[in-house]
Amino acid sequence: MRASLLLWAALAGAQTLPQTQPLTRSGDLTMQMVADIDGWLSRRLADSPNRRPAPTPAARQELREIIGVLDARVPFESRPTRRWRARRCWRRPRNTR
Repeated sequence: MRASLLLWAALAGAQTLPQTQPLTRSGDLTMQMVADIDGWLSRRLADSPNRRPAPTPAARQELREIIGVLDARVPFESRPTRRWRARRCWRRPRNTR
């Protein structure tokens, strides 16, 4: 109890740090923070095409190799599949006790 009173007294007379200001905003601070973050992100997203470098032919070729566009196509034959009954996945088998 005594320690908490000393801490409270120390905080009550606390000075602000250099180059800072006390918090004086009123209202819901979380809503203001979310609105400010949303505005910042919207501006960054709108400006992103201007900050992106133009693609070079070498970069396009590298991307093609990474995603496998240059590979030869493999023939694919599908097999008939069994239909899954979702309602049976939770039922107990009938022959067990």
